[in-house]
Amino acid sequence: MADIEVKAGGKVTPSAFRQFEQLGIQSGDVLFKSIIDDPTGAYDRRPAVASFINQKVEELKSQLDTTAGGSIYTGNYAMLPVWPSMNIVDRTRKRLPAISLVGQAAHSYVTYKSNQKTVAGGANTYVEGGALQATTPTYDEYYWDMKRLAAVRQVEGMTKIAMPGYDLLGYQMMGSGVGGTGNFDTGRAANAMELMRVDGMMELNKLRENLFFNGNKTTSGITGDPDGSEYDGIVAQCTENTVDNGGTGALTIDDIEKVDQYIFDDGGVTDVAFCSSSVYRDIKNLLYKDSVRAKAEEQKFFYGYTGVEWAGQSGTFPIIPSMYLSNASGSKAIYLLQIGERNIEHKVLLGPTSEIKASDGDYDKFLVKTYETLVVENKNWCGGVTGIL
Repeated sequence: MADIEVKAGGKVTPSAFRQFEQLGIQSGDVLFKSIIDDPTGAYDRRPAVASFINQKVEELKSQLDTTAGGSIYTGNYAMLPVWPSMNIVDRTRKRLPAISLVGQAAHSYVTYKSNQKTVAGGANTYVEGGALQATTPTYDEYYWDMKRLAAVRQVEGMTKIAMPGYDLLGYQMMGSGVGGTGNFDTGRAANAMELMRVDGMMELNKLRENLFFNGNKTTSGITGDPDGSEYDGIVAQCTENTVDNGGTGALTIDDIEKVDQYIFDDGGVTDVAFCSSSVYRDIKNLLYKDSVRAKAEEQKFFYGYTGVEWAGQSGTFPIIPSMYLSNASGSKAIYLLQIGERNIEHKVLLGPTSEIKASDGDYDKFLVKTYETLVVENKNWCGGVTGIL
């Protein structure tokens, strides 16, 4: 490799120093953005800088392994520069339709209490002069406790200062609220702290989507959560109107029709359904074979999520695939829900908030947190087909 020549009138640019440092060459006493040569001719540091860089390059060349195979740093490629991408691709991203479609309501207490009429008092006809018999309806109370959700992050001191900004490909969802139209878009993190905040918020929302389906306040439905730290999700709360295939039966159109009928008979109106991606494929295969009882077109619903339109007893409703319901044979499911009339809603004591925590070392520690619970007011207004083969 030829010696490095520094042109007259040049400056050591930030990008040049980054290239040197990425190759393991430290700039020594040459300050960032320092002038190499003085236009007045008072001093000229170009020879010293060039000599210093060439010396470091030779040292680096002697340290590189040019015989081992399987690396771009070997053989004739040893001295080719590696330029880092300024993009970050999220290979763990998830679609989050449920927390977009289900409403949120502020709540001022650590427990939410619902008053529900569970037995009707009824009304009767009477003959003239007949005794009037009083009947009394039954009202019950139901309770949901707020739960703590958090994503904890920390950024070391040197990383906080040295890390550049990145474009975050596919990190954020477009549209109204998290989930929006269901399309991913590019975000931007200007520094390490902002990157960790964005990452923490995305992971917090993925946890919320997971809890919406799989949360369990007793045994914890998500691996790693302590027992009792979660709220019940749809799987735990919507157990009244179900068709259980026992892990051995394939999904049929009549299975879905039965659950929709049960909800209708209990006074509910199915306005959305969620299923695993495998069940979604099963449904489309069923509809292509029998397009008389249900429409097989995919349409846009709510905030733009694509779903199959199903002709139910109270009108049509979309069936939307979820990335948080199991595709395991024998454990697959579809859940029919009434989310309208505020039947299913997140009660929020504290919305997603970033909070700095005390540090005992050279790092900044913070968390992104929320306090919330998921309320299903009338569990008879939802149901599911479970145990699908």
